[in-house]
Amino acid sequence: MILQEYTVCDRTTRLFHWISVLCIIALIALGSVPCTNFGAA
Repeated sequence: MILQEYTVCDRTTRLFHWISVLCIIALIALGSVPCTNFGAA
């Protein structure tokens, strides 16, 4: 089996994509929490 080398994005692009993935996961987690008790006085 021959391994091939692939050119990947630079570090800043990968960091930006990982941050955006984490933000999407956080938004999904926050959106799935029911918001019924937050407005109660």
